[in-house]
Amino acid sequence: MGIAVTHKHLPTISSPAAENPNKKRKRVEEDVRLDELVDNDSESENESKEEVEKKIMDLQKIVPGGESLENVDNLFEETAGYILDLQNQIKGLRVLASFFELLEKRKSKLGG
Repeated sequence: MGIAVTHKHLPTISSPAAENPNKKRKRVEEDVRLDELVDNDSESENESKEEVEKKIMDLQKIVPGGESLENVDNLFEETAGYILDLQNQIKGLRVLASFFELLEKRKSKLGG
């Protein structure tokens, strides 16, 4: 008595690479491009940090006493104070300029 065995055709599992050998290669190329992007981001991040450091050093040179300040927060506070002082000086100079303009106008009216 023999047992009859019938084989059903099972669906085959195929990988994208088996279907299309270029598909896997494309994925690897995409991974390489992503790695390049990450490297470029790191480079641009480093360049940005260097730019910020250079600007901070430039700011230290501009602000009186800025070169002695090691803390960036203190440098920014000093910078804000310095800007306010400069704005007040500008206001004062404008007042003086308008005062002298009035003096000149009065002199010319009086014939002097």
